[in-house]
Amino acid sequence: MFKRILVAVDKTSVSKTAYERAIALAKLMNSQLMVFHVLDDREPGSPARPPADALYYANELTTTLRDNYRQAWHVYEAEYTDYLKWLVAEARSEGVQVEFSQEFGDPGRAICDFAREWQADLIITGSQGRTGLSELFLGSVSNHVTHHAPCSVLVVHQSDRPQSPTSPVREDAVAVQS
Repeated sequence: MFKRILVAVDKTSVSKTAYERAIALAKLMNSQLMVFHVLDDREPGSPARPPADALYYANELTTTLRDNYRQAWHVYEAEYTDYLKWLVAEARSEGVQVEFSQEFGDPGRAICDFAREWQADLIITGSQGRTGLSELFLGSVSNHVTHHAPCSVLVVHQSDRPQSPTSPVREDAVAVQS
């Protein structure tokens, strides 16, 4: 049924649960798995931008701040690449055909665009459970993906835990849209 599964990951616990679901489902359906991460400057732990007012003081300061920021992003990207490689190795040890990709951008849009390009049959993503003003100002990646994805979407919530290898999805705990 689902031959190409894209799982969007970061380093949150709900993302780890979504990743575990993706492995279980990929094994069950003999699917290809794509582990996908979007580098975003709003993500916790990402390098902080230089203060805007500091960029007006002197050329030398501006160059130093810009170089430090660029270097911090290279380190951040490399650390995430290592994490993705670790996830891929873990999935391969479970017998899953898997690869990974990482891009810069707005997570919701990037996930949908990549799913379209890769021709995913299913996107699995975690939900942080943001509501109200938090969702309005910070956005909800899972909400965007659910409404704009080119394929079915499985949203894993924080409380979801896989039941067993033969039943990776609890019907009452996830939202699926096709």
